[in-house]
Amino acid sequence: MALHRAITENAHYIEINSQADKMYQVLDELEQQLKQPSGTNNPHVWRMLREIGKQLTLLLTDEQLSIIKRSKSICTFSEYPLGLAILPDQEVPLCISHNVYNVPIIPLSRQITIELSGPEFIALYRRCSILFIECVPNDESNRYVRGLSEQLASQIKHMASVSVIR
Repeated sequence: MALHRAITENAHYIEINSQADKMYQVLDELEQQLKQPSGTNNPHVWRMLREIGKQLTLLLTDEQLSIIKRSKSICTFSEYPLGLAILPDQEVPLCISHNVYNVPIIPLSRQITIELSGPEFIALYRRCSILFIECVPNDESNRYVRGLSEQLASQIKHMASVSVIR
């Protein structure tokens, strides 16, 4: 699913090793801290968010970490809230410095259906040619349909002439 999204969005795909037990332990500790009836210890919460970032960094290469830091948005396919991580050399969690979209994958079969049945579109990043074949006979009985067809062809030509390809 993530690779499919990366291809359609012309984005980077980063797969994180599932050996992130320490990250889940820190998340559990954070949740327990937030459930305390006496309130939260804010410095401790911030330390845990930094620890999540540290553990995440251990799972990434330098290049992957650089990509994440430079990106405008991050889409994660996970049950883990990666947006909580404060990366080294950062002051705030990812969810504050970046647009972080978390796509839960449980139940997997439902999420695959949602991902693959999105709105139909074609992303064109390079020039392409469109072959428009007229199949309506040019006679009096098809004058109305032929007129609509010619309007469509004219609009396509106009859109092609004003579109900017970068």
